Amino acid sequence: MTGQITDVKDKTSGGVATIVFYFTVTTLFLMLVTKYESYFDSTITLFTLLLPLLGALGMIWSRVACA
Repeated sequence: MTGQITDVKDKTSGGVATIVFYFTVTTLFLMLVTKYESYFDSTITLFTLLLPLLGALGMIWSRVACA
């Protein structure tokens, strides 16, 4: 019985994590817009920050998947 409850909690918490991630990225983008006063510069800065992070997470995932 507890295994079923844990599965339901895991499924619902995954959706919350996605919403929090998008909210954080949006907030960061708006903060960069106010700092640089330009949407273009803010977009470049945001991608410059996020792409290495996604690359590092991808490498960690690939090492775990291959092991």
